Amino acid sequence: MNRTIILGAALLAPLSVHGALVVAGSLQTEQGDPLDWDPATSSLIMSESGGVHTVTATGLTPGASYEFKVLDDGGTPPAAWGDPEITPDNVLAWGGSGGTLSITVDSNLTNNVGRSQVWVNSDMATLQVVGSFMVQAGGASDWNPADPSFLTTHAGGGLYTYTATISAPGAYDFKATDGTGWTHQVGPDGSSGNAATFSFSTTSPDEQVVLFIDLANRQMGVMPVPEPGVVLLGSLGLLAMLRRRV
Repeated sequence: MNRTIILGAALLAPLSVHGALVVAGSLQTEQGDPLDWDPATSSLIMSESGGVHTVTATGLTPGASYEFKVLDDGGTPPAAWGDPEITPDNVLAWGGSGGTLSITVDSNLTNNVGRSQVWVNSDMATLQVVGSFMVQAGGASDWNPADPSFLTTHAGGGLYTYTATISAPGAYDFKATDGTGWTHQVGPDGSSGNAATFSFSTTSPDEQVVLFIDLANRQMGVMPVPEPGVVLLGSLGLLAMLRRRV
């Protein structure tokens, strides 16, 4: 088996950001803001270092879903609807076990729709893998975003995995959705309404692979299932193994 892990590649195309990036969405009142979906009163103003913008939301309900957009105030605060939107579609997010989630906008990298990459890290996300491998892995059809048998498992630290036994050697692609349809997607280029796919291949019948989405490190990929006799010490061992290899 080919044991090389290839991470999804992204286009290097910096976004020209002239002001602060501001998050507006259904999680604002949990921050103490007076209104949801009100960029002018949002306290979720992102900090920036080297073109990477971050902010952490707190006070959220663990496991609850929220949606948001990111606006560029153009250097003339407060932000307002009509300012450039980094996210043309709403981004879906989940409150983590501690009531927090982190949002990252990487203006050094573009996504499949030509915008800056947006990643949301939470340890209570609902992610299902979907792709051209599903029939070969026992699914009824390929590219079915609502097949619950392809729900990922959280391995710790924002890492989500799905172990697939793929019956026929070949070339395949996958991405992730929230399990309800195509509105919210996650790919190697982050969260968007039309995320890129990750390509991989298998070389032998009934090959087992681990498909993973690493929200904390903003990457996704595929690796072989550990060989018999390899002790991983549970999910933390798998987490360490995946991140050591990428």
